Amino acid sequence: MTTPRIAIAGAGLGGLTCARVLQSHGFTDVTVFERESSPDARQQGGTIDLHAGSGQEAIRAAGLYDEWRALARFEGQEQRKVDHATAALVELEPAEGDFRPEIDRGQLRGLLLGSLAPGTVAWGRGIASAAPGEVTFLDGSTAAFDLVIGADGAWSRVRGAVSTAVPEYTGVLFVEVRHDGDEELLALTGQGTMVADDDEGLMLWRSATAATTSARTRACARTRIGSRPTLSCSTSTPAGTRRCGRSSPASWSTGPCTRCPCRTAGTPRRASRCSVTPPT
Repeated sequence: MTTPRIAIAGAGLGGLTCARVLQSHGFTDVTVFERESSPDARQQGGTIDLHAGSGQEAIRAAGLYDEWRALARFEGQEQRKVDHATAALVELEPAEGDFRPEIDRGQLRGLLLGSLAPGTVAWGRGIASAAPGEVTFLDGSTAAFDLVIGADGAWSRVRGAVSTAVPEYTGVLFVEVRHDGDEELLALTGQGTMVADDDEGLMLWRSATAATTSARTRACARTRIGSRPTLSCSTSTPAGTRRCGRSSPASWSTGPCTRCPCRTAGTPRRASRCSVTPPT
């Protein structure tokens, strides 16, 4: 029997898992096409939790369950909520069981890449569009395939072959910042995820590998489409409120802010607030 020729668009976690499962079932002509030039072309984001019954089943189907468990952070299941103005702990959900352990996205991607047959991923070869039996690459060239699988994210170039659906903006904007080795921020975050809710919202979560431990901050704001929010500091916020992504009392000092553009104006860290501010 002739082995079908299969193309997968996107070397993210979904595309790589799909390729691994196909290869483990004897499909040898599988190619993952990725527009990025290499596995290290960009930082792969923070941590991801794999839930029992969904993500864990996928990694089990890929034959990598034990390897995943060796890397997973079960303590990362902890969730906490703090007061947005004082950073006082409001709610705490301890890490229990193994329902949704965390793992760094880069680690999981590396595990999947290492499990594939050599040459499976075609780096720097992005797909521009797809039609039944054929894909068109970003350089204009084409190739025939028996099956094309779209795993290229929200703005998929493959989806158009089967659907007219396109992503819609929901009105919520996220701005993400990474803080490497910031012990005060890590203490505030805890072992997993921290949320501070007010009219805008703030989320922090811990990301850890053998090389580094970091905290990632996501500031959330509602803003109209097409606007250009700016990162700004306001000196009108009471001490202890979110300042430059930091809410730890230990960091409330009168020294200059060093976490965002306001540092050039010498804004006191005690009175500053870093936030996403939509234009009026």
